[in-house]
Amino acid sequence: SPAPKPIAAAPKPIAAAKPTPAVAPPADVAKAKGKYTLQLTTFTTSADADAFVQKYPGAFVIAADVPGKGKVYRVRLGNYGSYKDAVAAKDSFEKQHSMIALIAAR
Repeated sequence: SPAPKPIAAAPKPIAAAKPTPAVAPPADVAKAKGKYTLQLTTFTTSADADAFVQKYPGAFVIAADVPGKGKVYRVRLGNYGSYKDAVAAKDSFEKQHSMIALIAAR
């Protein structure tokens, strides 16, 4: 008689496992002057940007003048040597923090 088909185990929900602290990039990437970073959000005041940065170790603020909007404060995180590394970091960050990150050139 034919063997019974194994029943596939249900995938474990990602939310059930507590995420570990932010994954550090490989040492060679950390030392390299990366071409890419993650942009987390943008604020219109430096105070709001600074407060947000405190929640994400390693995050930093870049002030920029945007035509028609004035000065904005972009919160960025990470330093990645390749687009592939930045995509991996973006996916990890989004799963860990339940928020969207954008890949930006440094």
